[in-house]
Amino acid sequence: MKKVLLILFVLFSTTIFAETISLASWNIRNVSSNSRSDAELGIISVVLARYDFIAIQEIRTDTKALDRLVKILKDDFRLDYSYIASKKIGNSSRTEIYAFLYRTDLVKYTEGSAFVYSDVNDDFIREPYCAAFLAGRFDFSICTIHTEFGDGKTEPREEVRALDDVYRAITKESRRDVLIVGDFNLPANDDAWNDIESLDNFEPAIPLHTPTTIADKSFYDNIWYTKYSDEVQKESGAVFEFDEMIYTPAMRKEASRQVSDHRPVSVEIKID
Repeated sequence: MKKVLLILFVLFSTTIFAETISLASWNIRNVSSNSRSDAELGIISVVLARYDFIAIQEIRTDTKALDRLVKILKDDFRLDYSYIASKKIGNSSRTEIYAFLYRTDLVKYTEGSAFVYSDVNDDFIREPYCAAFLAGRFDFSICTIHTEFGDGKTEPREEVRALDDVYRAITKESRRDVLIVGDFNLPANDDAWNDIESLDNFEPAIPLHTPTTIADKSFYDNIWYTKYSDEVQKESGAVFEFDEMIYTPAMRKEASRQVSDHRPVSVEIKID
């Protein structure tokens, strides 16, 4: 019954906010075909259907689970989604695939625009994956990354400090609005963000109110955007606590195992 109510809520929401899109980023724990049952993907789809565009991190081995999710979203929600995905990114022991999943009736991929950042300085364990999209009149470039957790936060700080070079690489080719999203393994108030904050007033959409991870209550996931963007709706940044809405408090471990140890973060974007 709870899943039915959530589905109705999702369908009702997508009708109300037709003049905006809800853009999200989500580290879905090991979302690969061999590690996910149909029941788990069914729960994940309930969360995904809340959003019109989702940057996904931690796809470990293949995109077959994404194909299954696209089918579930079509069959259960009557929503048409598509996705683009990177190759496996990382070193021999720490690789994953990034993906952008989006509603095809609201968002269009700019053909040929996707690329893995050319990391000539070897700043990243897993290089950012970037692409351009158009939603209504909102023309944007987006990069997603999952920084290395590191020992004592050393590695994520080094990777976050290098994101200003990623930003410059994107804006060198285009004047689209820019978003950098993902699991940064650092909160948005860490000093490592100083370099990129100084560029075009780059700022985070997700406030440090609600933790984005379930177990350790950290604030690692965020959506960074250029402050001058009129389309990004200020103060609309949100964290969806699916573990509390779909599960009981006693089932927190099950929520992490069956869905993810991270919660999705999102922001509303005006597209008209």
